[in-house]
Amino acid sequence: SELEEFLTSLLLKDESHHINASSSLLKLLSNISFKISPDDNPRKVNGVISVEENKQMQTTNAWKINLDASAIISPLVFTNLETKERMFVIQDSLNNLYLMNRNGETIWKRKIDGKIIGGVNAIDFYNDGSCHLSFNTEHKIYVVNLNGDNDGAFPHALSFPATNPVAVISPDAREGFRFMVACSNGKIYGFEQSGKPIEGWKPSEFIGKINFPVQWIVKGNREFFFVQTTNGTLKFFNRSGKKA
Repeated sequence: SELEEFLTSLLLKDESHHINASSSLLKLLSNISFKISPDDNPRKVNGVISVEENKQMQTTNAWKINLDASAIISPLVFTNLETKERMFVIQDSLNNLYLMNRNGETIWKRKIDGKIIGGVNAIDFYNDGSCHLSFNTEHKIYVVNLNGDNDGAFPHALSFPATNPVAVISPDAREGFRFMVACSNGKIYGFEQSGKPIEGWKPSEFIGKINFPVQWIVKGNREFFFVQTTNGTLKFFNRSGKKA
């Protein structure tokens, strides 16, 4: 083989028989690496050859599910806030959304209006310990319970197509959740848990295309939002949506 010929060329003639005698062993090996260190004699090298045994890897399916059409997203993993169990959401090309438990059993299937952007957020929407999922497509923000039913005023229709995953922010139990999303017109919109626009939030002028979720930070008694545009620029905003 080419490998045998190459290794043989590195050795003196009276040593090459070791390679030829070990040809059957070489067929069982892969990822051979070597280091060559020349000394004062240009016809002689000191080398170290290390080998890694070629191991055949076998894989098995932990579980599989049947979808109505081909999947358009990878399984989205979240933790059930009630049971602490890992669960999965997947979507097919017919915009069917499936909820599965860790054994791959389908809990429910429902249709949504488009492809999910980003992932899903597991939230305690009613502050009662129950688990609900928040996510968005280009045109709507969803909040659903683990029975697949819509919560509150959701889904909430957007005036412009969303360009990033919805960020779910919860300052405290009194204020409930806030949902922040950037849209194709270059502005960021915020909605309260009731589905109404956040009081006092006035989207700033065009700030660029945003594909990453809105981030929220608190410093002292002040809070700030910041985003990264597709060109890498960071932009900060105060609670009213004005540039900070």
